[in-house]
Amino acid sequence: MPGPNITIPPIQYFPWSGPAGNRGNKKAEQAGSLLGWFNGQVIYWKRPINEFSLWLTRLKEFSQKVYLSILIIFGAFGLLLGFWKLSQVWSGDVSLETIWETRAPEFFLFWVAVLVFEYVFFRLSWESQKQKIIRRAPPAPSQLARVDFSVIAGIPQRQWIDVSHFFTRESLKAIERAVNLGHALKHPAVEPLHLLSVICRHKDVQLVFARLGVTMKVLSDKVNRTLKAKNGASGGSPPLSQGFYQLLFGAYEEAYRRRSKAVEIPDLLTAMMKTGREAQAVLYDLDIELEELRNVVIWINIQSALRRNMSHYRSQARFKPKGNMNRAMTAVATPFLDRFSTDLTQLAKAGYLPYCVNREQEIESIYRAVESESNGVVLIGNPGVGRRTIIAGLAERMVTEDVPELFRDKRLVSLSLSSLIAGASAPGELEQRLLGILADVIRSGNIILVVQDIHNMVGVTTERGEGLDLSEVFTEYVNKKSFIVIATSNPIEYRRYVETGALGACLRRIPVEEMDENQTILVLEAKAGVVEYQQQVYFSYDAIAAIVKFSQRFIHERYLPEKATQFMEEVGAYVRRTRGKRKIVTSEDVAQVVSAKVGVPVTKVTEKESQKLLHLEERIHGRLVGQDEAVKMVAESLRRARAELRDLKRPIVNLLFLGPTGVGKTELAKTVAEVYFGSEEAMIRVDMSEYQESKSIDRLIGAPPGLTKGEEGGYLTEAVRRQPFSLLLLDEIEKAHPDILNVFLQVMDDGRLTDSLGRTIDFTNIILIATSNAGTPLIQQRVRENKPIMEIRDELINTELSKYFRPEFLNRFDGIMVFRPLAQEELYQVAELLLGKVAGRLEEKGISLKATPEAIAELVQEGYDPAFGARPLRRVIQNKVDNALANHLLQGKLTRRDVAVLEPGGVIRVEKAERL
Repeated sequence: MPGPNITIPPIQYFPWSGPAGNRGNKKAEQAGSLLGWFNGQVIYWKRPINEFSLWLTRLKEFSQKVYLSILIIFGAFGLLLGFWKLSQVWSGDVSLETIWETRAPEFFLFWVAVLVFEYVFFRLSWESQKQKIIRRAPPAPSQLARVDFSVIAGIPQRQWIDVSHFFTRESLKAIERAVNLGHALKHPAVEPLHLLSVICRHKDVQLVFARLGVTMKVLSDKVNRTLKAKNGASGGSPPLSQGFYQLLFGAYEEAYRRRSKAVEIPDLLTAMMKTGREAQAVLYDLDIELEELRNVVIWINIQSALRRNMSHYRSQARFKPKGNMNRAMTAVATPFLDRFSTDLTQLAKAGYLPYCVNREQEIESIYRAVESESNGVVLIGNPGVGRRTIIAGLAERMVTEDVPELFRDKRLVSLSLSSLIAGASAPGELEQRLLGILADVIRSGNIILVVQDIHNMVGVTTERGEGLDLSEVFTEYVNKKSFIVIATSNPIEYRRYVETGALGACLRRIPVEEMDENQTILVLEAKAGVVEYQQQVYFSYDAIAAIVKFSQRFIHERYLPEKATQFMEEVGAYVRRTRGKRKIVTSEDVAQVVSAKVGVPVTKVTEKESQKLLHLEERIHGRLVGQDEAVKMVAESLRRARAELRDLKRPIVNLLFLGPTGVGKTELAKTVAEVYFGSEEAMIRVDMSEYQESKSIDRLIGAPPGLTKGEEGGYLTEAVRRQPFSLLLLDEIEKAHPDILNVFLQVMDDGRLTDSLGRTIDFTNIILIATSNAGTPLIQQRVRENKPIMEIRDELINTELSKYFRPEFLNRFDGIMVFRPLAQEELYQVAELLLGKVAGRLEEKGISLKATPEAIAELVQEGYDPAFGARPLRRVIQNKVDNALANHLLQGKLTRRDVAVLEPGGVIRVEKAERL
């Protein structure tokens, strides 16, 4: 197979019509109507597929079956005669001398029967091995370039590859049945759609579509309708269409790319998505994409490979020694080590370790490091990336002896540091325990020692112990190269405790990176069988893909693939509990679990929710008066986010609200938090006036390690890390230091920020709103001049805002909105909203509140101040209404079911309820 830096281009096709200049080329004449150029080789299809050739093929197969059946019957008859004669000898009726002298024909027939059975066995074995195995060799870069037909014609015929030799018997049978179907329907040519109709009955194909959530009845009905709509022909044997030949070549390409030994039925199905237009249309109408189909085919192959590997694994494990002794009988018992460790090879032999998928590169790195005479290795990776699974995969390979010579006939033993440290109280006891363990390891000679989280050794000594700690004692023995060590650690602890010390110097570092989404899908496909068995449910491919997508998008405290596998178990348990056993887990089930966990709607938009989204402006205006332009832009942003028509690598939206104080900037932010995230509490508020110095950046993202509180994150990063689905309000942002504003450039553009501990904090699920009072005098002046809001905004950007913000900072915002000062008539509506909140608080006490229009007008008149917006009105209501109501409550003038009526002058008139 080509190396990682070589990409094999797809097949290049050449139509073949047999020009006169090439009629002597027999292979080309047999190649149907198409030749292919793939991986630096000419490929063609030699096997004839027409009505007459199929009849000859069936006749030949029938003749061979009859021929072999006759031979088997004759051989059985000869064997029976021989055994009958031998039974006479055993019973004493006839002696061997008599048989030899009379040349008994029964014995002659017996030996002929033995030869016949040997021939039959050879013939059957030869027939089973007639199918060639796809060989892979890395081509030269020049062979990967596109060519013209002159290059094809110049390649010797003996180097051409007949791809029909690489198809399994099942695949060839399916192709033949597709030809028969085309002939029966009297279609002018055999198309990929005929093959789709045939392979729909194959068990692997049915399993593929079941995983894709497509019922076979729906698929069959759609295929049959499409076939019936095709025009018929006058008769005769229909030829294979060019698309059908492309399908055959494409199936060979699919098998080659997935490293299969032969072309199987699922490869035909995958190739159909690239070649057959009608078959493509049928599958696309069922919401099936090529990449999804490929991944499901890989899923089926993984399950088959797991079964084959498990069978091979169990058969090979029988030869592994069951105890501490190796095959050379040179190992010794390790009773002291056994007290503080676990034998992973014994667990692997019993099938208790997880199956390792997609970690061949890391295991190969362990082989190379150990074989290069390194003292040992340390796997460095974040929790959940699969460090323990890699070690489990190594243990499984050691059981089957599918490892280099240096690892064969050895035990993989994991040292438990917690067991080692527990109970060690006497001075020097802990060090003595470790020395005893290492003595057992060295004396045995067949142990590879595993130390999980080796950083926990650093600085550990017994109480009142003096001298070396555990890591220094361990390092001294590791440097002697008396045994092999495989350790694990995480990047933060490794840098902090191991890297700069002697322990870090003696172990080869092997990084274990987090898997990408496609690799994680393959891991989940390998583990799905266990979860399905435990929960008695079945996962569709869409559910597997959704689990990976949502876990990567919404679960930030852990890493792939662990967080996806745990999430898969949670979804399986949820479906079993809510819908019962033997149900198919769909992507919508996954979305429901995600929505419940994180409080963000990710399920399909229902009709009821759709109406809410379409009328967001009305809902927002239920709490906010005026500012129509700002409300419209916010509502449009939320609709895009809910429909997932936004860039998922940036925050949901970045908005800058400009305007005087008291015009509703903060109130709109609170309303957005309630509408989109379900609560005003889902808002992180940062007062930027507290960050007017450059050094205050430590408060935002945390102080560097080594300084005061260096082990803690900053206010902003910790708040977003704990509550990643929220609204981030940057209040009075113009007061922040320019260096602080630079921090938010990365947040608004890339949706991420690295804190002082090296953790990447995700900001892609927040709504970022910054407020500013910059340019307030200009806004007020232009409003008095009746200038349009958009004109005021453009003037602000070009003049006033440049005093506070750099152009690249302003360009990061998706929208800059100007809030105009509230008019006196708008304050009347604000007063009604504020009194409504007071009424809501009274309702909790069973009391109603009403206000006369004259009383509201009086409040507005007293609280109107163009310079301060609605804030003075809030204070007036607090002083005149809230205080009066509080006095009435404390004096007992207001009780349950009473009605308080606010009248001019701040008078509270009480309408007492009728008492029984």
